[in-house]
Amino acid sequence: MANRALGWVSVLVIAFFACSRGGLAARADDGGMKRWVLVESHDDGARTLRVYDEDLSLREDPTVLSQKLVFEHRFEAGEESALAETKAAFEAAGPASAKALRLPRKGKPLWVAVKDEWTEADEDDYSAWFAKSVRTDFLRGTGLHADCADVGLTFRWVYARDHGLPIANTLSGSGKLFGNFTGSSEWDKLPTNADWRRDERFKAALRELYDETYTWSINDDQYPTLITRQYVRPGSMYMIIRSSGGHTQTISSVSDRGGVETYWGNEPAAEAIYDSSLIVEFSNRKGFQNWRHVRRTVAGGKETWKLVPGEQMPGYSREQLETGYANGTDWMNWVLARLGYHFSDEQRYSIFAKSFEQSIDFRRGITALGALYCGPSAPCATTGADYDNYSTFSRDARLKDLRDEIRAIGAKLGPRNSAVKSVRKTLEARGAVAAGSSTTYNDALASDGTIEAWSADPNVAFAARWGFTGTADANQRYAFAADAFLEALKARDGFVQSAWYQCHYWTCSGTEASVKAVETSRIDANIRAAYGELARFDADPGVDAATRASTRARYRGFGLQNFTASVCAGSGRSCTADDVSFANGAASRMNDWSANPVDDLPKRWGF
Repeated sequence: MANRALGWVSVLVIAFFACSRGGLAARADDGGMKRWVLVESHDDGARTLRVYDEDLSLREDPTVLSQKLVFEHRFEAGEESALAETKAAFEAAGPASAKALRLPRKGKPLWVAVKDEWTEADEDDYSAWFAKSVRTDFLRGTGLHADCADVGLTFRWVYARDHGLPIANTLSGSGKLFGNFTGSSEWDKLPTNADWRRDERFKAALRELYDETYTWSINDDQYPTLITRQYVRPGSMYMIIRSSGGHTQTISSVSDRGGVETYWGNEPAAEAIYDSSLIVEFSNRKGFQNWRHVRRTVAGGKETWKLVPGEQMPGYSREQLETGYANGTDWMNWVLARLGYHFSDEQRYSIFAKSFEQSIDFRRGITALGALYCGPSAPCATTGADYDNYSTFSRDARLKDLRDEIRAIGAKLGPRNSAVKSVRKTLEARGAVAAGSSTTYNDALASDGTIEAWSADPNVAFAARWGFTGTADANQRYAFAADAFLEALKARDGFVQSAWYQCHYWTCSGTEASVKAVETSRIDANIRAAYGELARFDADPGVDAATRASTRARYRGFGLQNFTASVCAGSGRSCTADDVSFANGAASRMNDWSANPVDDLPKRWGF
């Protein structure tokens, strides 16, 4: 979410578990308004203060918005006094007036449900649709930027919309339901479309929902289930909830090949959806869950909507909480056995090692963007959104836990075990965790202290994020800079592709919020500045031919999506990162990159 403020004040990991638990305070005034003040705790000791104002006269009408997020700010560890002062000031000031809050007037419901409640057949159909239709590109081109909690509820909302089913979620603060029956005069001004990806009215409602929910609030909309294939399947949920944070995962598949695999979102909120093996914490006290149904009733001509109590939902059970977690680190084996799958230690070792490898890959992209937007030459304020987005405190803690679990299984199997040898061979083939580093994927798994030496702070150099603190030689400077720059190009390519999907695969005017969100002037300016440093290192005669060749090979290996040009190497093939960075004329073309989402692909890349 963006920084927000209303009235007199304008003051808010990448926390891997960024949607966190919060304490809630409230204050009402004599004018029928109420202020909700929410403090969320994060794994790294930071806290986010969120303030919602509500018009109580609209509370009982489920069809209209009654609250708005008016302030959001992240306070780092050590800033408890500033947090307390700001929180006290908001509580003392009380809520804004209805006039200042400017809530939209009542509008048409998002859609009229064709039935009062989902049936078990609807749940079966939803799971089948999810397995067939949902992939990591589900949000591409929609302009919807979702974090972990947002991704978890988006799938369900899209299916409900397309099938005319009722749906509702509990809002933070007031606890009011937001559902298909909710409307807004502002949404009604926006164009609609049969395709949800182009339905601006529907997407505006989702953005409002994103602002008003987080992992702890959507957890209240779910219930724990039996561990059977009927209830642990594609589309069902796995929640991590603890005092200092949480994480939302949606199950993508359950099989005897990969175990339980999931989709999830992250911060900064983006169109990207990530997939991995199930992320587990053995101290967690939530786990596998499904969505509570919303039920419509009509009495005396009045329509009401309420969530069905979890205890009344199909498959409700606390067995995983009362029995499963008692198995400690054997919990996953217990789950898989309940699902009819029996994984050997070899299979678990291989699955966890794959997740470990993926986590390092993802971290490289985040740390590269940290170098682009922060870094030692232009450090980010520790209270700012960029610091929040590109730090890796929670991610690094999770990576260490995963490493320890893999090593524990490996110790049982022994070094000569085929699975252990296969993983070692795979990680050896991956080489260094970052170009320029002497630390390999194998080191990260096998060597004590390797991950502990990595910095989670986006204000240090990219090399230091990967544990390199010595004096770099010419080859290392060049390789580190080239690696970070390539990740930045990948990020820009994602923005460009999102705009292309909206404006060329479909159509757009350029004024839509979803299109403006993928305008690239900021990242373009930062990439050009980073390119200046890379060019200086590239000109250093101390860089040897082998380092240059391996760098160019990596750049040629990343093709820009959907884009070909006659000047690119390899006629008829996709242009690559090399064509827009190292190839002849690339430096001058970089100055001609268009940041305008409406422009075509050649112009976006300066051709």
